[in-house]
Amino acid sequence: MLVFGLVNPDQPHLIGAYDTPGTALDVLVSGAYLYVADNDGGLIVLRQIALANRIYLPLVAVP
Repeated sequence: MLVFGLVNPDQPHLIGAYDTPGTALDVLVSGAYLYVADNDGGLIVLRQIALANRIYLPLVAVP
């Protein structure tokens, strides 16, 4: 999954990425969280952390 900055829609730039176990089928963004429906991995929850103009996407443990 790739995250692009769209400050200028004519020049999107890559600001983050996460390699899911399978194929990411859909993504829902709510606040700082990304909910990814993955073909092999099921529901993957990621949290956006902005550091130095980059977005880091650590996995959130789901009990």
